[in-house]
Amino acid sequence: MRLCDEAITLYNAVVDPATGEDAYLKTVITGCSWAEARGVAAEEGGGRAADRCVIRIPEDAGFSGKRYAKPAAFDGSSGDCFTLRPGDLVARGEVTEEGLRPDELRRRYAALTVKAVSDNRRGRLGRHWRIECE
Repeated sequence: MRLCDEAITLYNAVVDPATGEDAYLKTVITGCSWAEARGVAAEEGGGRAADRCVIRIPEDAGFSGKRYAKPAAFDGSSGDCFTLRPGDLVARGEVTEEGLRPDELRRRYAALTVKAVSDNRRGRLGRHWRIECE
């Protein structure tokens, strides 16, 4: 795909079996496209500012040695896979810091929440995942 020269850092939320709390598994993905849009989201009683982003991840992008797992099959226990699903977090660029909580990640890296994922890998050309974030 053209213009796929961005890196993203994906954070998959999983439950830590030892503590019962959320933990976040980080995957750096290279060779993506990142397109931002600013606008207004309609809400009852008015609107609010909304930053939206569409990320495209070609199926031949760099996945830090990990493989894709469908959301229903992903539990995070093996550490060698990642998934794409609503509710996960995405930061633009490669985040090198470890152990960041979601509020810190959003503050330091303007991370966005995944709202929708489309698997567009069935065609002959331009096979990719499309992620909508806000």
